[in-house]
Amino acid sequence: TDRSLPLQPYYIFVFGRYFAALADGSGGMLKHCAAGKDRTGILAWLTHRLLSVHPDDAMEDYLLSNSATSVSTRLPHVRRDMEATFGLAIDDDALQVLLQVEPDYIRQSEAAIIHQSGSVSAYFANVLGIGPDVIGQIRERLLS
Repeated sequence: TDRSLPLQPYYIFVFGRYFAALADGSGGMLKHCAAGKDRTGILAWLTHRLLSVHPDDAMEDYLLSNSATSVSTRLPHVRRDMEATFGLAIDDDALQVLLQVEPDYIRQSEAAIIHQSGSVSAYFANVLGIGPDVIGQIRERLLS
């Protein structure tokens, strides 16, 4: 997992669009990922932080990716897909690492955000361009 992912220009763009859609949209929102730990996991964690969810609760939710789906059940399917895509045999231990989440993934991403921006709130404002009005719209939409 690349801990600097939330600071990369592509993801800054994608995350900014996601939060803009959350603020402006009237329908549901679906985000998905193969493992739920990188783009999707970080985005879910950021959403929790924007909503002032306690950091321990946000982490607990992130770690649900390890139990929400059975890694052992998914392993054969993921191995087949990865081998078809890359033409290489992939070890079960390597796939296990690919599919599981660890608290350090979020901790290190948060540390990178704070190192660059000073705080997660400053990241929303100064990096993603999400001001108080947008945050208010998102909170109103998701918390009411």
